[in-house]
Amino acid sequence: MNTTESYYITLGIPKNATSKQIRERFLQLARDRHPDRVFDQGKSAAEIEFQKITQAYNVLHNDDRRRRYDQELELRAKAPSQDVTAHAARVYMRRGIEAFNKKRYQEAVTNLEQATQEDGTDPEAWYYLAQVYSQRKSWLSRGLAAASKACELEPSNPAYLKLAAKMAAEGGLTSRALKYYRDALTFGGEDPEVRAALKQLKKGGR
Repeated sequence: MNTTESYYITLGIPKNATSKQIRERFLQLARDRHPDRVFDQGKSAAEIEFQKITQAYNVLHNDDRRRRYDQELELRAKAPSQDVTAHAARVYMRRGIEAFNKKRYQEAVTNLEQATQEDGTDPEAWYYLAQVYSQRKSWLSRGLAAASKACELEPSNPAYLKLAAKMAAEGGLTSRALKYYRDALTFGGEDPEVRAALKQLKKGGR
């Protein structure tokens, strides 16, 4: 978890807020910041923000989950070590992958973004975040950035390279896509899927 943006900060409430206060605050934010009130380019950002608010409410309004969350906050405050940070990142990544597998993409994005904030050196977290971003065209640029980060951290992983190549091609970045696909062949060996994609790109398609 990111101590600079705890669930209490997300909702704008004190740590000793009552269940009633938490619910009232959530309802207020839900009315003011619901994605249906936003149109065009701001829609995607509003959906992500609303998911963060909902996730914060779901945790803090449940007594057991709130108790565990408070314990995590206390642990972070007492021992802000790299081990604690790495553990938190793995927890968020696991939650994100589970949500992704269940096609709950907003929830997956929230958790995987948090995982990369906790530990930006884990290429797997960036790779899964890119996979989630690939589900929506409006997230394409962020998806390519995440996939590129995964490749930067682990440049010999063919799965990361193939995803980055695919997203670059979808974004019209042909030369970049060609490089990623060629690197995928170099590090992963012969791959019919990559060969077909390369052939299509060389024809001028995406």
